[in-house]
Amino acid sequence: MYYLIERVNETLQEWQKVHGTKFYHVNGGKTLISYSYYPQFWISPSLRPTFEKALEHLLQRSRPLENTSQTVLVVGGVQWLNSNHLQIIHKVLKRENLLNILVIIKTLGIGFHLPVDGVHFLTQSEVQNLWKENLIILDAAKKYGYEVVDTFAITMGRYKEFLQGKCGCHFHE
Repeated sequence: MYYLIERVNETLQEWQKVHGTKFYHVNGGKTLISYSYYPQFWISPSLRPTFEKALEHLLQRSRPLENTSQTVLVVGGVQWLNSNHLQIIHKVLKRENLLNILVIIKTLGIGFHLPVDGVHFLTQSEVQNLWKENLIILDAAKKYGYEVVDTFAITMGRYKEFLQGKCGCHFHE
């Protein structure tokens, strides 16, 4: 998110860990960037909003939105994303009359699953299953006409740049 802000704004004036919903006006106030952290794993599962509700909330809080490629939705998850989420995105965008927006899917990431002492990691067969799930996500994205940034392929080649840490979100070198 902050990389995107810096690219649009040509500078980064604020940075903080965000585990909620946040709004930024950048590019001289001409561009609104809305961000929503999902899933909120620290909330009890019975109280945690579903992906569909979180997406609806983000869209409602970001209004007004244009049903054009000038409106961009970026969705990604290091380990939680699956092809069902892409189906939900399509359903919600159809219901909200936003099927013409640009959707970019950031696929699964491998770097957070590699063996690091003190951090949960996957076995070789689990990594292979993750790769297969990533392929399913890529196929679903193609089916819906979504753009893709395949972070699985990117992070797999950079695994030695991941450092030990307690949170998979914050220990990239």
